[in-house]
Amino acid sequence: MFLGRDTECGMLSALLERSRDESVGTVLVRGPGGVGKTALIDAWLAEVPPGTLILRGFSDAFDRGFPYSAIDNALTDLVRRAGVGAPAMLEPTRALIDNYRQMLRGSLEHDRADPHIATQALLEAVSAITDEPAIVVLEDAHLADPDTLSVCALLTRHTGARVLLVITARPSHSTTAQLEAYLERLSHQRRASVIDLSPLGRAESDDLLAHHLGFTPSRETARRLGEYAAGNPFFIQEIADQWHDLDGDARAAGIDEWEPSAMSRTVNRLAHTDSDEFAVGSLLSISRTIDRARLDLLPALTSLGEQQVADALAALVGQGVLVPTGTAYSFRHDLLREGFHTAIGAEPLRILRGRLAAALIERRESGAKIDIYELAELIVGSRSAPDPTTVSVFAEAASQAARSGPLVAVDWLRRAQEYAGRGEVAAGFLQQEVALLSLAGQTSTAFEIARRAIDEGDRHEAGSLVPIAVAVALGSGQAKEAVRISELLPLDRRPLMLTAARATALLMLWDAERGIPEYERAMAAYRITPDPHYSTALMLYSSARMLSRATDMTEIGKWIEESINANDNALTQLTQVAAWAAMAAHGPEGLLDRVNSDPRISGEAFSAIGWPISSESGVAEQFYLQWCYLRGRWDDVLDLVPGIDVISERGQYIAANTARVFTAGVHYNRGNLEEADKLIAPYSDEPLSMMAGYLATLRSRLLAHEGRIDDGIALLRSVLARAEETGIVVQTASVSGMLCALLREKGEYAETLELSRRSLERQRELKIPMYTGTALVAYGRAHDDMEILQEAADLFTAQGMPFPLAQTQLLLGEKDVDAKSNLRSAYQIFGELKTKAFRQRALAAMHERGVRVTRSRAGDDSLTAVEHEIVELVVAGMTNAQVAERLSYSPKTIEMHLTRIYQRTGVRNRVGLVEAVATGRLR
Repeated sequence: MFLGRDTECGMLSALLERSRDESVGTVLVRGPGGVGKTALIDAWLAEVPPGTLILRGFSDAFDRGFPYSAIDNALTDLVRRAGVGAPAMLEPTRALIDNYRQMLRGSLEHDRADPHIATQALLEAVSAITDEPAIVVLEDAHLADPDTLSVCALLTRHTGARVLLVITARPSHSTTAQLEAYLERLSHQRRASVIDLSPLGRAESDDLLAHHLGFTPSRETARRLGEYAAGNPFFIQEIADQWHDLDGDARAAGIDEWEPSAMSRTVNRLAHTDSDEFAVGSLLSISRTIDRARLDLLPALTSLGEQQVADALAALVGQGVLVPTGTAYSFRHDLLREGFHTAIGAEPLRILRGRLAAALIERRESGAKIDIYELAELIVGSRSAPDPTTVSVFAEAASQAARSGPLVAVDWLRRAQEYAGRGEVAAGFLQQEVALLSLAGQTSTAFEIARRAIDEGDRHEAGSLVPIAVAVALGSGQAKEAVRISELLPLDRRPLMLTAARATALLMLWDAERGIPEYERAMAAYRITPDPHYSTALMLYSSARMLSRATDMTEIGKWIEESINANDNALTQLTQVAAWAAMAAHGPEGLLDRVNSDPRISGEAFSAIGWPISSESGVAEQFYLQWCYLRGRWDDVLDLVPGIDVISERGQYIAANTARVFTAGVHYNRGNLEEADKLIAPYSDEPLSMMAGYLATLRSRLLAHEGRIDDGIALLRSVLARAEETGIVVQTASVSGMLCALLREKGEYAETLELSRRSLERQRELKIPMYTGTALVAYGRAHDDMEILQEAADLFTAQGMPFPLAQTQLLLGEKDVDAKSNLRSAYQIFGELKTKAFRQRALAAMHERGVRVTRSRAGDDSLTAVEHEIVELVVAGMTNAQVAERLSYSPKTIEMHLTRIYQRTGVRNRVGLVEAVATGRLR
């Protein structure tokens, strides 16, 4: 039992149990200082099953400048336990753990280990030790270094090991604000849990106080003391400890008249505010790193002699305020440190910070190594106004954080801009901020910052920011804005990449009149100054080919070949546009066209190289999976899923997220609605992009299945409106088609007719076969036009897209258009795709029209066509009598057929038959 926190302990135990069936589970334990986060973890870990692997690391203020410090001290503790009677499972892996620690520690002297590598190595170490769920606890994340925070974020996306990741932190702390927001989003998607610890209630507070005192005070005294503690478990213990520390005379007066102070042991008990202990404690309380070098500064900063400083430190240790850690000191609790802040007041604290910052700057200028993050924070806390002379400190802090913690780097860049004021220096920091936000996947935020800066600044300052803003605008789906911003620079000042991005934006808007000349200008520049990024060439060539149907690649072919050999996939978004354009013009096979895409994107290439390959942007893997989806190779899509996680772990989020959307489509079409919903849930707030149509269509289908058809209609209408606003209207065919289906289901026939007409007109104008087919189906259904539906079927056949073809053939068959041929074809395709609901619908339509099922090539050849029909109906849930009625046989005949089916397939009963079909052993 853990007083006041039984519910939270139970939640943690339940999450650990759930991790047995899932991959990495994540829980954030959040609460103010002293609320009992560490005590909760202590109590819970004491109850976990014996033999459970536990890695527990703490982040300390003075370790914040060292990468992976919390992970390293967790592994240090693990190695220590391996040598002193730890579970036997640790012994054989001690060397492995030691090697991992050396990898992390080596990064202190050389380049930092990449967070992706560090995360993978950590999970490999865990997997090598145990097959059972492991617990990784990282405490006080608000004091963690950026690399440790990066590993935390990466662990949440990993599916390679069964691990429960527990993170403790204070709420709304600047260091962990981004991670906290990310975990909150995951919790809304049921991919993480957040436990908020609030102060204890009256009853729990009274119980805990009585526990620490060793007796139960009167109700009034418990209430009065509880008010001092405000439900904070740390303060409750401090009050009890203070009572026990009283001398005999003071205690004899009784607790009912006693007036405690929750912080008396931490600050007021240091005798006088001008005592040596207080002077030293005050200075240390503003420090991040309390190491030996820092202690050498104390005499000069406090006007105390070395012996006085040493005596004061010893007194602080003796009073339980400081805890020695090697050659450094840390506060026993953050609240102790904050107690000094409160006691000395804001202005003296600012002065002390300034004195310490000045001392550190002097050491930095002399070449000594210091914690740049701490110095930056001291500068912020000591300056009453921005100081331009300190800008270089923030720039250095941002530079150090950029590799492993781009969002941490953004915070320092913003501070650098504030201190630098307007001018070229601040503009340079702004460019870096936009680039880092885009790199971190926050393209919408990056675009808004860039757009606002350009609109509010002068044209000269905008020159260097415009190309970045245009590229980010494309990434966030703002094609019209990309064109507008590109026009801020005159033609003669536009670099090649801006010209290329502008051409892309125009072609995304299907503005051929301006897009083709822009493409030609880019090509002219490309001939003079070849760009090293092959995605530029691919994008330009594909865009022109799509609109002009040109097929000759001789002019830029050699540059494409050289860039492919260099494996330079840096401009992910432009490469996506290029291959997407080829697919739009030529169907799924356009994705595998050597001219329009990467020659590694093929079944043969992946068979030889393996999946996933190491393309730097993940686009090759994404396009191959997309090709498999469109071509109906859905089993291959699901087989590729583990590779998506690898792509994501490499930081290739755009490619990984796009691949997951298509994977969700497979699950939805096969009836696995829960899995589909789980896959697309993280992208509910995605900006409009090339995937917006697929996402909206899939999400609206799931809403309709939940009976929320009005919500689905509202979603689709909002996406259509947004598409018209931004000019990205190509994928609206699928959105319009789904909206027509939902409107028809609600009986809104007039709107269905008009919407399908407008959609078909738009798609015929754009002339993109696969989207035109979608619009043809919507129009044909709404207007009951069989010729239009047949045109759609012919188009899908030519494009090599089996699923929409089968859906269209089913519609034609249900309208008695060549019913025998269309229904049999649809039934066969649905069977091969394993779309159970569609296949049953096709089977029902066949029975209504007396169309017999031909023998399934994918099933057991020993079954007759009639027996295959019986299997389908039984799996659909029909009784023998219902099957007999449907097929015009007697129940005894059906029973006889079932007996033969059981014998030939090796199953024992109807349940076994259903399982055989579900697992693919029988189709």
